[in-house]
Amino acid sequence: HWRWWLHHYLFIRIPLLRPQAFLASLTAQLAPLFSPWTPLLIIAASLTGLLMVARQWETFSHSILESLTPSGMVGFALALAVSKGLHELGHAVVATRQGVRVAHMGVAFLVMWPMLYTDTGESWRLHSHRQRLAISIAGVAVEMALAGLATLAWALLDDGALRQAALYLATTGWVLSLVERGRAAWGRL
Repeated sequence: HWRWWLHHYLFIRIPLLRPQAFLASLTAQLAPLFSPWTPLLIIAASLTGLLMVARQWETFSHSILESLTPSGMVGFALALAVSKGLHELGHAVVATRQGVRVAHMGVAFLVMWPMLYTDTGESWRLHSHRQRLAISIAGVAVEMALAGLATLAWALLDDGALRQAALYLATTGWVLSLVERGRAAWGRL
């Protein structure tokens, strides 16, 4: 009995959506993004953005420091929510594209810390390791693409609300992607 309480206190899942119909429609609409050229274009745009930011490093780093205010923290929190929402949507779209039913999406509490989740539990039925890997890495790939494109947007936009939003998305996305990669590398040790 105490083990049940310990497990449910440490990890609680609250399903919020049963997204299968929406995902089927969205996956069809996003089909052009699964072209072999899309990753190359995103990488090129991201590298261009990084090079442009490197040329404006003083302004970029100063903008980050200026954002460390209460309203800036709200901006970073919103960017985190958008980034994590798109991360989970990436898992769900790729799973749907691979023929896996996404039973539900929602919020999980890990030791009372909230995080979004996508139920791709049926992916074990896939015979191909590549298909399962594609579902697993889709979230981080979406976060990195978002970070790269937001970096390019920051470099191209004039000062204002859109440039500030791009700063929040870029910095949050790069930090989250690096943390995910570090966590995965640490887990292999």
